[in-house]
Amino acid sequence: MTTETDATARFQALVADPRRRLDDYSAMVEQYYALVGDIHRAHRGPSYHMACYRPGQSRLEATAAHERDLADRAGLTADSHALDVCSGVGGPACTIAAHTGARITGVELVPARVAEARDNARARGPADRISFRAGDVVALPFADSVFTAAYTFEALCHVPDKARALCEGARSGAFFVGYRHARRAEEWP
Repeated sequence: MTTETDATARFQALVADPRRRLDDYSAMVEQYYALVGDIHRAHRGPSYHMACYRPGQSRLEATAAHERDLADRAGLTADSHALDVCSGVGGPACTIAAHTGARITGVELVPARVAEARDNARARGPADRISFRAGDVVALPFADSVFTAAYTFEALCHVPDKARALCEGARSGAFFVGYRHARRAEEWP
């Protein structure tokens, strides 16, 4: 039986070596969310990204407003089909589909998170407008221009080739929009 201490030690060994962290980032991401997924879920619900709060807003209200704002900025409507890049456990996809009526297809690296996203879509809806599949954002399994738009919420932090992920998202959609954690300009293509 694997203990949490063993899992933590394996994760620490993986991220301690910068080359290995890049070469095996899919294992790193899977191990990371296996270790901290419960914490994220308990404190952030189905949307793991940050949001700006307005006076009187709860964290959940601010998060949903942030997701609706991205959808509005992207011009998503009921006629849209958007790609959610690094879709996580599906919180933003559920909010955006409910807000706009758009169809959303999420791609997530970690199969366990895909299963959780599907559960969230069934629970929160509109499940008939949302689908999720496992895949790597640096090699998306879609033809060119399948989507109206592609978006992401602070989810490319683990992807070593961000430029390639952005190109893949743009290739699959008419345009790419998203939010990310603040970093120095030289760290982001």
